[in-house]
Amino acid sequence: MGTTKVCTSCGVEKDLHSEFYIQAKMADGHLNKCKECVKLRVRQHRANNDHVREYDRNRYYNDPNRREYTKNQTKIWFQINKEKSIEHSKNWQERHPEKRAAHVIVGNALRSKKLQKTPCVVCGNLKSEAHHEDYSKPLEVIWLCRMHHMERHRRYEAT
Repeated sequence: MGTTKVCTSCGVEKDLHSEFYIQAKMADGHLNKCKECVKLRVRQHRANNDHVREYDRNRYYNDPNRREYTKNQTKIWFQINKEKSIEHSKNWQERHPEKRAAHVIVGNALRSKKLQKTPCVVCGNLKSEAHHEDYSKPLEVIWLCRMHHMERHRRYEAT
């Protein structure tokens, strides 16, 4: 494993070079908290501070050039990495058959008008996505905008 270091946050001894961020000002050249603890702290900070989320929202969504640039870069990446993207999608579907089945059932229900898309239940945004609390009940969905959908999933990952 090589050189190790004990994280000052979780107290676990981990590999210095793969588990700690580089920080030139530290004596050994690496931060005292491991990557996992740093990510957790940042995630909690963002979740607990409305002004940070508001800043991020305004920074991205209010700049049409940034949105367009990101959209174009994504398209270019998928054109260049088409095989990689298809492989990634297939791997995800194999790892998550219940989620994939629920997504297909929702799509079919929307097309056949058995399920109706509604605005985000949190903010009322008309551009909403189906969120499953329980994938074994594929037609029981909550409609959330992208931001609130991702926020809901981050909450689950943090617990």
